[in-house]
Amino acid sequence: MKVLTAAALLSLIALITPAKGQVANAWYNAWIVAPDGQFDSGFLNVPVFGSWGYSDVDQFGNSRSFDADVMTAGGQSPQADVQAAVTGGFTSALALHAQVRYLYHVSAVAGSTRTAVPVVIRARGDVSATRTGSGAGASVSAVAKVFMPGASSLNPFIHEGASAGLSGGGDITQDSFSIVHSTVLPVGQSGLVEIVAHATLSTDCEISATADPTFLIDPDATYIENGKTFRYIDEFVIEYSPTIDQFVPCSPDITGDGQLDFFDISMFLTDRVDYNNDTVFDFFDIASFLTEFSGGCP
Repeated sequence: MKVLTAAALLSLIALITPAKGQVANAWYNAWIVAPDGQFDSGFLNVPVFGSWGYSDVDQFGNSRSFDADVMTAGGQSPQADVQAAVTGGFTSALALHAQVRYLYHVSAVAGSTRTAVPVVIRARGDVSATRTGSGAGASVSAVAKVFMPGASSLNPFIHEGASAGLSGGGDITQDSFSIVHSTVLPVGQSGLVEIVAHATLSTDCEISATADPTFLIDPDATYIENGKTFRYIDEFVIEYSPTIDQFVPCSPDITGDGQLDFFDISMFLTDRVDYNNDTVFDFFDIASFLTEFSGGCP
């Protein structure tokens, strides 16, 4: 049987252009998995601000409860935030996840012909984990990524994160990041922002995590045009993805970055993905992958 080589597959896929290869709208992925299966949210509506609580008595007569909050929002006031507390003994952990991905771009509002604009990007994140009893276990993280317009989704120019945890090996109860980054952005081209807050926790502890980058046209920057001095902040605005969609898993997006591109192809070949779940990697996996790759993601 003739084998389709990696080079041949790459050449074939290069001829296929997915219908929706780029993230056009903002999307979110927010969920909660409750201990002992008491409550699972599935996907949550967005913008999300959801609160859940549960309490009962276990088989030994001991009280137990959890409270959980999940929040996601994109655009001008973005935020990914989780907060939770668990008391008493559950046999499984509480897990929370808040993730938002959206586009930004600079637009002229007054007819300026400038092609680049100075901006200030602030990225902030905070996490904490606290014991409220002797049996606590928890991990919590917050991440903010900002990509320049046209950049690969694997190469953010801002990538900040914070993490904390409670374990037998030692507690890290708090962490944070806060940066101010000045740069120049091209007018009319879109870049990507991704923020994530995630946590798992077991008995007798509390956690919180938040990430919220913001963009601002440099209020002090000016330029001269036709002999007159203008402030960039008066002539340009930063716009964001107009709608927010629920994240829909996409099988050919092997890297999980929301795009169909060379990196998905490379990982598919390198990892020899059993795409059709028949326990072997062969022509049928390649055919299935090509078909769905060419169809694009929702």
